[in-house]
Amino acid sequence: LTPSDTAQLDRSKVVGFLTNIGGRTSHSAIMARTLEIPAIVGLKDITTSVKNGDMVIVDGIEGICIINPEQSVIDEYTAKREKFLAEQEELKKLITVKTVTKSGRRVEVCGNIGSPADAEAVVANGG
Repeated sequence: LTPSDTAQLDRSKVVGFLTNIGGRTSHSAIMARTLEIPAIVGLKDITTSVKNGDMVIVDGIEGICIINPEQSVIDEYTAKREKFLAEQEELKKLITVKTVTKSGRRVEVCGNIGSPADAEAVVANGG
């Protein structure tokens, strides 16, 4: 999966991805984080390990891939996802809060924009 392929992924249709090669700082991994797509890169032979029709949990935060998990694991990750989404909603409430140190000094928080998708993410997060 090239960086340009990753940049063109439709977030409404892609829930995550795994690759055989790459690293945490590879362009595809960075693009996935920017697009908020769970991804794990550098999993040797993952494309031969996962078969069509397999259920796969992609824990992009911990770097864990679980193929055909037990129901208890599905339940655990469903709860983790719900907690994560709730935390994201709580963080959104802070978008309009001024960034000021305890001593009263205002701090400017900036976003790094390298593509139109980056610009959308920065604006969506208060930039």
